[in-house]
Amino acid sequence: NCSVSGTDLVFGAVNVLPGTAVPTTATVTITCGGDLLGATVQICATLGAGSSSDGTSRKMVGPSASTLRFDAYSNAAYTQVWPTSGGIHTTLNTPLFFGNASTTLTIYGRLFAGQSTALVGSYSSIFSNTLTVQYNSSVLASTSCPNGGASVSDTIVATASVTSTCNVNATCMNFGSVGLLSANRCPSSESPGRTAFCHGAS
Repeated sequence: NCSVSGTDLVFGAVNVLPGTAVPTTATVTITCGGDLLGATVQICATLGAGSSSDGTSRKMVGPSASTLRFDAYSNAAYTQVWPTSGGIHTTLNTPLFFGNASTTLTIYGRLFAGQSTALVGSYSSIFSNTLTVQYNSSVLASTSCPNGGASVSDTIVATASVTSTCNVNATCMNFGSVGLLSANRCPSSESPGRTAFCHGAS
């Protein structure tokens, strides 16, 4: 028999104002033994859509139904979305006489860029028993998901916390070369309609 255990996708404290993508990782540990001793075990791991998703991506939900888009990938280049069916294939050779064998897969999480309007607060998506591993022993080497066999599942959670952050941008005001002031003077870059922001000597 086999078992599966996954760690959570934790994005941590996120500053969304720069509008950049945020990465994280989680691990999937698969352990087989018992009646599968001395076997080559074909394994496929799938990850569900989470408690919120659509045709574009998986999502986390936060305050006032605000959402953060993210996805889970099987490669560090973020080009292969972790499938909800079919799965990521791997092979595990168990010991011949006693004990277990384990293998670990990495889930590469990525919080999408361009979400600067997300509300401050905590966000989450629950993969309730949808981290699923299907497995079956095989005599021949294969790169395909096993037919039949058995499956085991685990629950993991994706979380993020959008922090309260402000960006302030300012430019210098150039008043040019001046002598003794007899009236208010605006900086040369100031528009005539913004004299309320000009301050001179009285």
